[in-house]
Formats: sequence, C-alpha cells, structure tokens
Amino acid sequence: MSKIIPKKVNKRDRLDLIISTLTAPLLFIIIFSSIVLIAVAQIDGVEEYTTDTEYAPDAEFSADVIWGYAPLTVKFTDESTGNPTEWKWNFGDGSPIIDGTTSDYQNPTYTYEKAGVYEVKETAINSAGRNTEIKSHYITVVSPYDPDPQSPEYAPDAEFSADVTSGYVPLTVKFTDESTGNPTEWKWNFGDGSDIIDGTTSDYQNPTHTYKKAGIYEVKETAINSAGRNTEIKTGYITVKSLEQISEKEPDAEFSVDVTSGYAPLTVKFTDKSPGNPTEWKWNFGDGSPIIDGFTLTYQNPTHTYEKAGVYEVKETAINSAGRNTEIKAGYITVKPSDDSDLQPSKHTPNAEFFADITSGYAPLAVKFTDESTGHPTEWKWNFGDGSPIIDGTTSDYQNPTHTYEKAGVYEVKETAINSVGRNTEIKTEYITVKSSKDIENTDYSGSQISDEKYFTRDSQDESDTETDVPPQTQIIETITQFYTTHVEDISTTFIDDKDTNTIYNNPSSDPSNGDSIVNNIITVIGSIISAVIVAYIQTKRK
Repeated sequence: MSKIIPKKVNKRDRLDLIISTLTAPLLFIIIFSSIVLIAVAQIDGVEEYTTDTEYAPDAEFSADVIWGYAPLTVKFTDESTGNPTEWKWNFGDGSPIIDGTTSDYQNPTYTYEKAGVYEVKETAINSAGRNTEIKSHYITVVSPYDPDPQSPEYAPDAEFSADVTSGYVPLTVKFTDESTGNPTEWKWNFGDGSDIIDGTTSDYQNPTHTYKKAGIYEVKETAINSAGRNTEIKTGYITVKSLEQISEKEPDAEFSVDVTSGYAPLTVKFTDKSPGNPTEWKWNFGDGSPIIDGFTLTYQNPTHTYEKAGVYEVKETAINSAGRNTEIKAGYITVKPSDDSDLQPSKHTPNAEFFADITSGYAPLAVKFTDESTGHPTEWKWNFGDGSPIIDGTTSDYQNPTHTYEKAGVYEVKETAINSVGRNTEIKTEYITVKSSKDIENTDYSGSQISDEKYFTRDSQDESDTETDVPPQTQIIETITQFYTTHVEDISTTFIDDKDTNTIYNNPSSDPSNGDSIVNNIITVIGSIISAVIVAYIQTKRK
C-alpha cells in the first residue's frame, strides 16, 4: 500500500494562495462600487444642470369676459411661463398702470367704467428679464343705453313714443314702438284701468288707445323676444284734461346753460326759464344717458356731465296740468376730446414710465427703450447710466430711443417726461445687466468662471510653448491630475481651434455633457489598484 506524503507548502506558495483567494472578491467589490459611483455621478449631474438655468418669462394671460355692458368687471388670469415673480398691467383705458409682486397683481380684477374697445398689456418679470404680451382690441365695453344690434341676441331694450301726450277728453293717442333688440311680442298697459293688451302683430306693436277720463296716466310697454323681456315705464306721460281746464294754458318750455362747449368730461348746469308755471320737468341731454323726469328743483335745474366728445342736442319738456311743451336745441353742447393735444394743453405734470425690450445680455448690447408715460409729455430726456451723453429731445427718436452698451456692468436708467406744466423722472436702478463677451467661452454650465487653466502658444520651429492670458486661435490647455495611490502624474493636452472647441473642467464631475470624465477616472483608479495587486504578486513570486 502506497503511502500519501503531504506536499510541503513553502512561504511563497502560501502567499500565492492568499493573493489568489483575495483577488476575486477584491475585483468584485471594485467593479460593483464603480457601477454605483457612475450611476450616482450621472444622477447628480442631471440634477445639477437642470435646476441652475433661468430664463426671462414668456408673458401670457386670459380674461373671464371680453365683452359686456358698462360698467364691466373683468377678472384677468396670468398664464405666463418661466416663473415670473412680478407683474405689470396696462388696462388700456387711461387708468394708472399697476405693478407688484403679490397675487393681486398676478391675477387682478378691473372694472371698465366707459364704453370702448381696449388694448391690454401684461409684462411678466423675473430676475432673468421681462416679457410683454399685448392684446389689441381685447376688451369690448358697450354702453348700457345703446345695445349693439350686431351682437348675439339679447333681451330687447323697450322704448316707445306717442303722437300726442296731452289733450281733452276723449283723447286718442297713437303709440309707436321704438324698441331695439328685435322684439317679436309687445305688451301694453295704458294706465287708465283698461285691459292690458299683449300680442305679436303690428296692431300690438303700434297700438292706438282712447282715454275717456281726465287724468295723468303712466304708460308701460314690455318688449319681448326669445332671449328675454324688458319694460319701459313713463310716469305722468299722458295728460287728459276735462273741459273745465280749457282756460288753463300749458307752459312754454325754455332753458339756458352756464357753458356750451369745453373738453371732456364737461359738466353743464341747466336752468329752466319756462313761463306758464310748469310743475314737472323732463330732460333729454342727447348723449344716450337716461332721460330724467321729476317735480323737484333738482329736475327743474339739473346738472349733467358729458363724458365723451361730441355735439349734442338737448330737449326740455315743461309740464303742468294743462299740458306740456318741448324745447329742442340742436347742436347745443360741444364737447372736445380730452386727449386732443392740438386743442387742449396739458393740465397736469406727466407721470414718467418706460420699459426695455431686453434687460440683460453680452456686450455690445443694443437695447430698445419704449416710453409709457402718461399725461401727454412732449419732450423726453434719457440717462442710460453708462457715462454716455444724456439725450434730450422732442421727436419720436427721443421718445423711444435705442442705446448700445459697449462695456460690461450693471446700469441704472433714468427717463424724464416733460410737458408745459412740469416734469417727472422714473429711475430704474440696476435695470440693465451687460456681461463681458469673454465670459461666453470661459463659463461653465452653472455660470461660474473656470479657474486654474493655462493657455499657451506654440512655436512651430522649436516647439516651445509661451503662456498667454487670452486663448489664441490655436492653443493648448494643460491640466494636471494627481493620483496619490500610484504616485503617477498624468498630463493631458487638448488642442482647440475656432472650428472645434472643447472646454476643460477643473472638476471632471462638473462636465454636464456626459459622464466620460468620471468613468475615465474610475477606470484609471481600478486599473491602478489591479496593477498594484499584480505587481505585488509578481514580486512575491520572484522571492
């Protein structure tokens, strides 16, 4: 029987066994750790470079209603993108421009008091800049006394007249319907206790009625269509006298005013001068406002304000128990537009305001300034804040100038708006930011300057390198990476020209283009560790 003799294991074999046993788990740990580090680095890179960039907002807005009768209340909703933090609104009706940072300025509510078609502007602002959305002819406000017949169908606006409003019993009156809004049915109450009539034919549209008793009667007409109904009530409209009242005479209407022309808004004081002892007065001021009718001193001598430019006819009807009489003065009141600078000089100092089409960029930066001052300025003065000459003039070139900033810096801009009454200055500090054009090539994705770069020019004859501050068209960027584990100095050299430009980042993990720098460094480290293990193994073998 053969005898098994154990093989003698020397020190070198024992060390070989230990190294072989440790190498496999070590390599597994190194590879697994590298995969984790690469994944984490890529995730960090995505997070880092998707949150640092900020752009000027893109202004946008909507309104809950864009058409209606005055006064019209409109709720505006900001829909701007780009995270604006400040909002500026111009509602287009001459009211003050509003500007603020709260939700009341982001989504304002505004009431249009007068009829008209209005342009609305919203400027959305953040730290990167501003953008303006302009919607022309956006809000349409219609006078409640003059419904638009071309608009979608609405309930009619009832109105009527009579061929005679006073006389002796029996008094026959022909009523004529003057309603707007396309009514298709008419309902009448003549006020004397007779039956109410209601129908759809012309006999109901323009009825004839006979009053058989003396009295003063109220008349009601209701105009109806598929959209709804509206009623016109005229109190004290029909006066029917008995034969005993023949001796009393009806008044002779007459009136005067304190002013017959002026600029809108024009307030006029009317004075009744009618003989014949009227006890009731009815006025139509001719501008579409409601007809007024009453018995007090306020109705005898009323005051009325004309809001819009125009030439107006005025009617006064003087009434007593014997009858009524109307005085009509055509073209009596002339109202001129308040914004007609050729006819009316400014009455107030202007309120200076302006904006720029761009507030930041690289030098040279051309900026277009737009004047938004109110109060009819006729002269504009600008200080652009960069030491250039102050400009001052009266033409459109001075009202909306363009200025080029040649040097990097943060600039304050001043505009002074001037008219014959006075002047006002708007100052916007740190309004224009101009960056150096050198920053474009030498800026990383986070906006930080890259440091510790060396630029060289190479002599093609002796291949010597000379350091320079500004990168030439052909250059070398030299970076040094030290791996302390292997004490090996790795020097990398990159050539850059005007067709193929590569930027070297001091920290490889800062490169947002991809994870190549991280992967290369990790692979280098892994290779160094494996090399160290192999070298140790070979050295042990030799002993």
